[in-house]
Amino acid sequence: SNNDVVQITKATSEGVEYYQFNTVGVGSATVTVKDRFGQTHSASFEVQSVADADLSSLKFVQNEMTLAIGERTPDFMDLVADSAYEDLSGAISWNLRLNDFEGAILKPVTSNSGDTCFEAVGAGTTTFELLVYNPDDPSHPIVADTMTVTVKGPQVAATASDSAVSATAEANNIATINAIAAAKQEHGDLVLVANPDVELTDAAREAVVAMATGDTRIAGQFDIHFATTAGQEVVVNKNADGSLSMTVRIAMTDAMKALDPDTLKVWYVSDDGKTEEKTTWVEDGSLCFTTEHFSTYVVTGEPQSEPAGDDVKKATALAQTGDATPLAASVAGAAALCALAAFSVTRRKLG
Repeated sequence: SNNDVVQITKATSEGVEYYQFNTVGVGSATVTVKDRFGQTHSASFEVQSVADADLSSLKFVQNEMTLAIGERTPDFMDLVADSAYEDLSGAISWNLRLNDFEGAILKPVTSNSGDTCFEAVGAGTTTFELLVYNPDDPSHPIVADTMTVTVKGPQVAATASDSAVSATAEANNIATINAIAAAKQEHGDLVLVANPDVELTDAAREAVVAMATGDTRIAGQFDIHFATTAGQEVVVNKNADGSLSMTVRIAMTDAMKALDPDTLKVWYVSDDGKTEEKTTWVEDGSLCFTTEHFSTYVVTGEPQSEPAGDDVKKATALAQTGDATPLAASVAGAAALCALAAFSVTRRKLG
């Protein structure tokens, strides 16, 4: 009786035709159908705005989850609280969306029960969202709840206990795990070498010198590679099933600690002087970066900012009296737009 509120469409599933009712607007409507026996049946609909709906029952069982590469989440329906199925009144349609554009961290697979779950295939962090269709703004669904999933790769090697620099290496995907397993099968246990005494070519030395311009300082240079327990260098080659990706964690040295951690960067330097900045961050007292191969790496950074003007005098006065000097910290915020995966799972709860 009101196509602005409810619309009827014909659909087919496995060769069977049926009609489905779609709510498209706020208001009242009555739908009347006639069966094959000539009898009529009516149903009345009262459609409210999603903005007025109570979505507190639409939530995840947990808002944080940590997986190891190769592990799987529960079935997608088990990720969502039972209240999403039991407590919601009326007919509310919602989606489960994974914000992992290329499936580099999680990928949908079929579980033993035949339902959909997600397998951890790469190290990193991604999120699930519970979305409700917003008829007032279809391109911007309402986010009812989010869950953050962190996938960690296994540690595959570490420096020897007597090494001058302490470091570890982690595999970031299944292809890397398999490639390193093959190398260990051939060479035995592997250790990670992070040698700070690097012999650079002339071209590489010139590239490193060029990095130290303005406020930029060189905080270290390392020859990083795998080796056997006897000290023989081992090169791990990628398998046919994908590319290598590793995270290296180097315990912060005094030279690194003397610089502003937000400015620390790791650079790959080739023998011919070409440089490549790696994804770098500081975590739990370690300088971390991701790489696809081992070679020569250089760490750069800038000094900590000095307090200016009256702050310098105040800090000096406090230090002379033995009081603790307050530290002023500024955090720069950044907004990031992320692509959304095309994968989504829809669950419709009918009242």
